[in-house]
Amino acid sequence: MRLNELLNAVKFAEASTVVLVSHSNLLRALMGRRLHPSLRDEKPALTQIAGAQKLKNCAIVRLELDFTQDLSNGVMALEPMFVDQPEAAFLPPGK
Repeated sequence: MRLNELLNAVKFAEASTVVLVSHSNLLRALMGRRLHPSLRDEKPALTQIAGAQKLKNCAIVRLELDFTQDLSNGVMALEPMFVDQPEAAFLPPGK
């Protein structure tokens, strides 16, 4: 329910680009529960890590949301920024 409230706030924001600063657990929930099936098919390893592991401190991830899709699968793109390998933005399991 809280993720839906957040996504609706972003959807109806006046700006076309929104920067969300958050704790890793909220972003992990967003990336684990709201990814479009085509994104899961395109990047299976990254999407699995994104939904299961915390981001490193100060990690930056770019998400593209498509609000013509259902809120349950509106994340169309996921890209960790400023890292050599996308998986490098995430902490190892158990950390």
